Amino acid sequence: MQIQFAYIGKMLRIIGGAVPYTLFITAVSGILGLLLAVARGRGKGVLYHVLGVYVSFFRSTPCITHIFLAYYGVPLLMKLLIPGWEDTNGRTFYAILALSLFNGSHMSEFIRPAYLSVEKGQLDAADSIGMGAGSGLSG
Repeated sequence: MQIQFAYIGKMLRIIGGAVPYTLFITAVSGILGLLLAVARGRGKGVLYHVLGVYVSFFRSTPCITHIFLAYYGVPLLMKLLIPGWEDTNGRTFYAILALSLFNGSHMSEFIRPAYLSVEKGQLDAADSIGMGAGSGLSG
């Protein structure tokens, strides 16, 4: 059996076409995960509990469920909320939405312990050199 380089090249072109989507999903998920980790790391108010439900739901259900909910549920919900709304989004949009929400919830739980592990003394030291609450380091 010979190696079929033409077939390998064809498959690499197909796979290569998905790389921008993969990088976009990774970037959106990372940003979402960071925002969730910081918001949940502060542990105050109603937002903490709402985000906790979001993270628990997305981490405890299969990703295919989210894809189906995004693909079938979001357009239906938009039609109910906005009369006359017409769906112009393609399948790719809903896949990116579902995967970003799913991966973002997982990433937030990877980032949150790191965020919470910063000791009070380090936060005070950051404060003393001008890295205050606006920098995102002191909490």
